[in-house]
Amino acid sequence: MKRHHNHIALLIIAFSVTLFVYTLYGYMNYRVNVSLADALTVRSTLAKNESYKQEQKELTSLYEKTATDRASVFSFFVKDSDTVSFIETIESLGGRTGSRVVLSSIDSIDPSGQNGKFGFINAGVQVQGSWSAVIRTLMLAEVLPYKISISNVRLNSSGSSDPKNLSREWNLSFVLKATTIHDAN
Repeated sequence: MKRHHNHIALLIIAFSVTLFVYTLYGYMNYRVNVSLADALTVRSTLAKNESYKQEQKELTSLYEKTATDRASVFSFFVKDSDTVSFIETIESLGGRTGSRVVLSSIDSIDPSGQNGKFGFINAGVQVQGSWSAVIRTLMLAEVLPYKISISNVRLNSSGSSDPKNLSREWNLSFVLKATTIHDAN
């Protein structure tokens, strides 16, 4: 006598166990992939946080190192409260070089009219004297310890056109533009 139904029952059980194992394998594979993705996300987040902490340390260090430089930046601008002393500085250039310095015009744009940031002083400067005195005055004006620009430079001489004549009077005119800043104090 042949037993066919046991063979079919065993085949059904084997197929069911195989289907269960593949389903379990698929589910476990999915869970491992999800866990791996989560772990990689956490690792990436931790790496970013470490990077941010390192950048913060570097920026803090840079901030501390540049404190004196940042404090001195404002010295390159004419404070609106120091406008008169700036004008006196320009006029005193002649005393240092032996020339005569006269301010022919002064115009200013108030820093508060420029959203509280920067303003400008435009000074028309006329210099008279010997060649060396006039040129030294221009050179000193160019190296004033402020953010300035010099434009419209005109140079001419009066007196004899003889090159041997050393008593020539030279006239120099230029516009000096200085940046001003509002003094919060």
